[in-house]
Amino acid sequence: MNDFTFPLAAVDTPEQILNGFVAYGKIILIMVLIFAVLMFMNSKAKKKSAKTEEDSTVEKIKITPMTEEEALTLGITDWCEWTCKPSTFNWHYSEQETAFVYEGDVTVTANGEEALITGNMLVVFPKGMDCVWEVRETIRKVYKFD
Repeated sequence: MNDFTFPLAAVDTPEQILNGFVAYGKIILIMVLIFAVLMFMNSKAKKKSAKTEEDSTVEKIKITPMTEEEALTLGITDWCEWTCKPSTFNWHYSEQETAFVYEGDVTVTANGEEALITGNMLVVFPKGMDCVWEVRETIRKVYKFD
């Protein structure tokens, strides 16, 4: 008869099995930590992207040619008056402003776009807009905040 012996050397001892689980456990823990860090970085990037989108959603300047007679129907006689001599300055609109321009020559630059404003124009400056005013000829306007 043939004697068959089972190769016991191929069987891991309980200690070897436990060491294997510990090694795999460390690898899994490292992978979980890397995944958590990547998810955190992704959420911060999304928040930053949302803020950038929010910032860029400020409306544009709206300009409507209008005669003084048409503007009178809007009640401009009750609005505040403002005059400015030629100059250049930065401005921020914390509220929406509606203005009727009697006279002047101004370029307002916001978000890289220029708006040419002259007499007989109704102009709406949106809330939250940052801009640069370049007054080339004295401007005289009436305005109200909405």
